[in-house]
Amino acid sequence: MFAHNPVHSSSQVERSVAQASRLPPLVLSLLSLLACCSSASASQRTVILESPPTTAERYSVFELQLRVDNPVAKNPFTEVTVAGQFTHSGADSLTIKGFCDSPEGLLFRVRFCPQEVGDHSFLVTYFDREGSEEFRGSFTSNEAGRKCFIRVDPEYPNHFMYENSGHPFICSKTAWVIGDTVNWRGFLDKMVTRKENCIRFGVETNYYHETIGKDVWPWGGTRSNPDFSRFNPAVWQKLEQIIAYAAERGILSEPVIFCSLRRENPTAPDPEMERYWDYLIARLSPFTSIITWQLYNEYASAKSYQQYMAEYIRQRDPYKHLICSSAGTTNDALWPTEPWMDIAINHSCTDDSQLESRYHAIATRIHGYGKPAWCDETGRENRHGNNSGVHRRKQYWTWNICGDYWSYHSWEGCEGIDDLAYNGPGSDFLQFIRPFWEKTEWWKMQPADERVLNNPLSQYEWCIASDNETVVYMVNEAEGASTTEGTIELAVGAGSYSVVFYSPASGTYLEKYQRSGYHTGGKLSLTHPPFVDDLVVYVKHDNRPQPATIPRREGQDGLNLRISWAGVSDESYWVECSPDLFQWQNASSLSDYEPPSYHKTGSWSWPDSSWTTVPTRFYRLAK
Repeated sequence: MFAHNPVHSSSQVERSVAQASRLPPLVLSLLSLLACCSSASASQRTVILESPPTTAERYSVFELQLRVDNPVAKNPFTEVTVAGQFTHSGADSLTIKGFCDSPEGLLFRVRFCPQEVGDHSFLVTYFDREGSEEFRGSFTSNEAGRKCFIRVDPEYPNHFMYENSGHPFICSKTAWVIGDTVNWRGFLDKMVTRKENCIRFGVETNYYHETIGKDVWPWGGTRSNPDFSRFNPAVWQKLEQIIAYAAERGILSEPVIFCSLRRENPTAPDPEMERYWDYLIARLSPFTSIITWQLYNEYASAKSYQQYMAEYIRQRDPYKHLICSSAGTTNDALWPTEPWMDIAINHSCTDDSQLESRYHAIATRIHGYGKPAWCDETGRENRHGNNSGVHRRKQYWTWNICGDYWSYHSWEGCEGIDDLAYNGPGSDFLQFIRPFWEKTEWWKMQPADERVLNNPLSQYEWCIASDNETVVYMVNEAEGASTTEGTIELAVGAGSYSVVFYSPASGTYLEKYQRSGYHTGGKLSLTHPPFVDDLVVYVKHDNRPQPATIPRREGQDGLNLRISWAGVSDESYWVECSPDLFQWQNASSLSDYEPPSYHKTGSWSWPDSSWTTVPTRFYRLAK
């Protein structure tokens, strides 16, 4: 929607004046004035705010567009400033930079993510060498059940959380040059079928350019002849489409700001790159599906520059996305104790061996930093020799049993990104990982190998647990190695419990071996099924001791029973019952006893009419 003015070519008018040179002086003066007016009309710059939306969903991207006719800036990326000031009713305002989305400076956008429901007002300002223009308006944000930005859970700091509740269990995938691909929608659709829910890609990268000829270059010019004062809007528009489509499919994003580009001896401040980071923030930060900005891929140098970069972005990102960076393959995370590194990132581009001494040892180490721990690049086939899909499955379960996350790295996300028919080693097992963990409260668990009390017949047994859940990963490193039926003993507190066994190879629960009951505390002995390669043991437990009752008379026709656990009264479990509707029952009749979920069954009667003494036994009560 442009504003149009009658425009005449000043050169045409000047030729007309020359041709009319024999006309009287007064006429010549009038024609000369017309030429000047036409020239001014041709250069008149106008700015219009295009029909702004009047509603937006909470946690969505709200966008305002400015159309510019006859722009005057030679470089609209450096000579024009656009900003938006957004105010939620009664709250402080938030000022956000806009960005140019046209090489000629014809289109500017301001993006905002409303985080509150209700009325918002905005003031958008456009400024260039001809002056400034202001536009005011308002819109209403509505609740639509969208997820908010991702943070580190302050209560469980090894894990991520959505700021408006919930925890994402991350199964990530590398897709470096997806910004220069044709089949990116098919690539993301394929991720959904395998339950992968985070994509890691380069905002700038030409990885494997020598073989596939792809280059994601967000600036002006070319990689060999760069113009860092300009940007290539077409590249950014495609990256936005990828992020938005991925979010629609339930896939988070992990943009890597620098991949192939390395500044020689970088120093701070760096105005040239600050312009890049400002543009990145203006365009992408309102997307709630972006889990973290990764500064560099595999660049453990220039620590002070990376710190400056992290602090610059954190100060200017209005939505405070998490920040991290990565080194190459090491036995530790990169700078894990630095406060400006929100995630302990490790790369393990290694082969299919040393499950305990390498994978489990590193996973345990980086988990100990008290941050989300993430093996953000695992070894790929051929290039790193990580060719066994079964062993890869064991690597991923090992990372998770230590309370960490991982990224699937393969030829199909690198040189083969356009080959949708190819499936890397172990990809057929990925679909069975998230569904298991998402049925648990994994974010509450911590490594607890000490809960395994015996030496089962499997090669390794690793455990992660909370007060109410215990998960054990039983695994043999050699592919195809089998374990016969046997016993595993776990330290589980007294209370009701249920046990299931899960196959990581098929994603099935082995119903024949399921078990539930009441455990008096100490050692819980379980019979596990025979298995090949690996098996998961899941125990759900109450960890409450056998209850005792303390009766007390309440009037002539009622009785209050106060339940105490381990001698500690729990006032929340007072239960009223009439004396003719209660009967003590022995443990043998209560095989499915599950405190504190009480169920009254049958015809009950109270045997002691004196109300003075009641023996301590197993029982059921109407809740």
